[in-house]
Amino acid sequence: MRFGVQLFGPGKLCRENPEKFFKALSGARYQLIEPCLWSGERPQGAEGLPVWTMDELSSMQPLYQKYHLKILSCHLFADLGDELLPGKILKLCENYGITQFVIAGRSETTREGCQAYAEKLTQIAGELADRIENNRGSLPQPDGSRILPATVQNAPSPLRLLLHNGPEESLARINGKTAYEYLLDCCGKCRLIGAQPDAGWLLYGGEDVEAFLWRNRDRIYSLHYKDFKKNEDGSLSETLIGKGMLDAESCFQFARAMELPQFADMDGSENDFLADIQTAGQLFGSLTQCRSNTKSILCVYDMETGKVTKLREFDRIIEAPNWCRDGKTIIYNSEGFIWNYQISEDTESKIPSGECSNCNNDHVLSPDHTQIAVSHSKPGSWESKIYILPVTGGTPRLVTPKGPSYLHGWSPDGKELAYCAFREHAGALSVDIYSIPAEDKSADCLMPDSAGHPYGEETQLTSHAAFNDGPEYDPDGIHIWFNSTRTGLMQIWKMDRDGGSQVQMTFEEQNNWFAHVSPDGETVINLAYSKDGLDASEHLPNMQVSLWAMKPDGSRRRKLFDFFGGQGSVNVNSWAPDSKRFAFVAYELVHR
Repeated sequence: MRFGVQLFGPGKLCRENPEKFFKALSGARYQLIEPCLWSGERPQGAEGLPVWTMDELSSMQPLYQKYHLKILSCHLFADLGDELLPGKILKLCENYGITQFVIAGRSETTREGCQAYAEKLTQIAGELADRIENNRGSLPQPDGSRILPATVQNAPSPLRLLLHNGPEESLARINGKTAYEYLLDCCGKCRLIGAQPDAGWLLYGGEDVEAFLWRNRDRIYSLHYKDFKKNEDGSLSETLIGKGMLDAESCFQFARAMELPQFADMDGSENDFLADIQTAGQLFGSLTQCRSNTKSILCVYDMETGKVTKLREFDRIIEAPNWCRDGKTIIYNSEGFIWNYQISEDTESKIPSGECSNCNNDHVLSPDHTQIAVSHSKPGSWESKIYILPVTGGTPRLVTPKGPSYLHGWSPDGKELAYCAFREHAGALSVDIYSIPAEDKSADCLMPDSAGHPYGEETQLTSHAAFNDGPEYDPDGIHIWFNSTRTGLMQIWKMDRDGGSQVQMTFEEQNNWFAHVSPDGETVINLAYSKDGLDASEHLPNMQVSLWAMKPDGSRRRKLFDFFGGQGSVNVNSWAPDSKRFAFVAYELVHR
């Protein structure tokens, strides 16, 4: 996901040694910086403020780009009465890819002040809309693509004027709302004006932050974080993000669901400021898979009618349905175990799996459906390994002594498994597709490990410097479908069973994951994420996603439907034996 740092608070650190600063941000997995800019010359007496002039922005550009940082948004210190302001904004968009502009330096806390400010901002937005229409196709996004393709008529512009909140706007109340929310209301439905709330200042002002975010979700375009702790005298003071009163997880889940860029916006530190910024980045990274307050809904999609049927709702996370050949049973994982769900009886039961008590969402059934292969990690470890056990339950047999290994396919002849594995090559970690024999220890191809235990020898099938995942055999066992980032975005690929003839099958400007071939071999479905909501190598939970279909040759490519899901929805093959339906899991985030 896209994480960034607002540069006002750490502005001195950045100025003292910008290369060290940008390198540290990149090392903490930040992708964005959000500077404060003067729209004109620096005013007299403002030399000490951490606000860049346009010349400073230009001089910083090669340096922050060196560390793969981008500028999506900025706080622009400007005079709303400046007739040249719309042109300056468009110039920043064209030269630097900035598409979100917070017009800084205001503090409106009265009804009249908010109304007057909204009127001025709406006027500027109108002038910008006219200029954008006249410059269709010339303005870039941060990734270098055009924000208004000339071939797309009436395409919406991502350029926005955003309203930010400080302590004054968060504390003051107008008509029972914060002055900040009242100001947003005053701007009405102007399509170029949105919100960039600071969750910390909302908390400081006594707002229910989670409720505010969801109530205003249609007009929020990015989110800032700061955090506060309560002192002995009852006052609030800033502290490290995640260490105070702010419910950072609920804020993060909102931002992930809305695909918003998120910024650490700390004004200071009690310790090492740069270390605290890095720690905040680690917090953001740790939250990418958070799923608290989430319901799961097991669903079936009918390919002929397009109808979605909800089978059952769960107050816990279930993932990755496998449809059994009897047509009456669906298997999924939940809470570390594999479960058996009887469709007609609407009942579930846990499958006994011995030591495999921490199974993830990568599991498949054998061709005859008498066995199930699972991916399991020991508690406290992320080194997933693959095991096979009877589908009715029993003692698991280890197949892959090396980890991390994440299972996705079992060949139709029953002889081998295909999986995604993290392996070190020449001192670097790579993510590639491997296969390994599935037979029991009596098979001739099995080799003993260092402890004398017999295991199959894995075969590497891909070797590109990319993230390769999701291998699955087609019904005739000739090809393996998989997904890879080797051309930039995550796309669906197909190769021969031995790894030869690797061919790209999807080409949309989106991230395509997990190709699943129907039992009759006629249809391939896959999960899709948007282009900018997350990194190409990420498949995160609780996001807006879609399911797509095509013929095995790539023809008749089409979107089936949109839903709230992602990680866990269709990680493994979930087709019904009749090839007319497939199962998937949708999710619902419970929030205030």
